[in-house]
Amino acid sequence: MRSIDWGTAAEWAGALLAGAALLLAISTVRSERRWRHQEEDRRHRDEDRQRAAQARRVVIQVRQWADPAGPTDAGGVVGPPWLRRATLTVTNRSDAPIFAVTGTASVMGTGLATADAPVLEPGGEVTGQVDANGVVNTPGDDGPADVRVVFTDSEGVAWVAGGTGKLDELR
Repeated sequence: MRSIDWGTAAEWAGALLAGAALLLAISTVRSERRWRHQEEDRRHRDEDRQRAAQARRVVIQVRQWADPAGPTDAGGVVGPPWLRRATLTVTNRSDAPIFAVTGTASVMGTGLATADAPVLEPGGEVTGQVDANGVVNTPGDDGPADVRVVFTDSEGVAWVAGGTGKLDELR
């Protein structure tokens, strides 16, 4: 019977070291890929943050109130019902103009305040007012206005903002 040649200790050491080098190379490549993906994700987050910086400086304000619309008594005191009114103001507090500004605020599901401007320069504002088309209510019935403002920033990115402060890029 023939004996099996297992090789010398030097051959064994060389084979083990070659295997270890291969595992180290694979681990290094994986680590490098993971690092590149993390850097790319970080860069994209930074770009998104920078892109939204101007849009976050556009301020939307809605003011609602009720004016007396009911009959007056002998002493001149006006009673219910009350007429709903609202204003919508869009202010550009950024350092660059915004374009194609279109804002709407619906009061109690009816009546629409619109604030529109083709260009809103830095520091500029546009305001729209609505008398809620005869909608009457009693004091304290101040349901939230449904607000939507769409505009394009100086980089050409379109944004939509709501009354809750949520800001989304339109793609």
